Amino acid sequence: MSPQKVLITGVYGLIGNIVYARLAENPDKYDVYGLTRRNLPSERISLDKTCMVPENKFHLADLGDFSAIQQAVSGIDVVVHMAADASGAKGWQSILPNNVIGTYNVFEACRIAKVKRIIYASSIQVNNGYRTEEPYSVILDGRIKDIPEKIPLMTSDRVTRPLNLYACSKAWGEALAHTYSASYGMSCICLRIGWVVDDDRPPKPMSRSVLVQ
Repeated sequence: MSPQKVLITGVYGLIGNIVYARLAENPDKYDVYGLTRRNLPSERISLDKTCMVPENKFHLADLGDFSAIQQAVSGIDVVVHMAADASGAKGWQSILPNNVIGTYNVFEACRIAKVKRIIYASSIQVNNGYRTEEPYSVILDGRIKDIPEKIPLMTSDRVTRPLNLYACSKAWGEALAHTYSASYGMSCICLRIGWVVDDDRPPKPMSRSVLVQ
């Protein structure tokens, strides 16, 4: 059986590059390609830790360039869509083209190219609104004695409760995945990723709640 052709968008971001490096270790299973808008690693990782993509498997393209995205996904079996404004710190002017329009471009280009599956990088932040409610607020406040015996699990069936525009854009991506799955029969997987850091240690106590989910 031929190896699956996998394209990773945002391949020089922290998580995207980790995914690329892991898949590239198994050339018998995966033929891995990468796409990013700049030929430099994210400021979240150092150059010496970056797994570089061979030139013949690398696409330099902006998510807003639909034609370039179409070329990148042509002949691909699986797209791992990691590319995005990773924090929303630059505001709506960055979230709109990268997380909203860019994500639509990837899904639509994959539909046209008949890509078999999209794995979409969502965020645990889509449910951050629950952190303000009991019993979850009790846990985050460190009130150990007040933690109830039974705590409702946070599952994918819960209504999303984003608290910022970045999280809203990720909820939009999840809704888009549902649409393309239900309307076009595409296989779509949404991963709600916690806080990933280069040294794999939470920078502050509160971050532990999102680092290991």
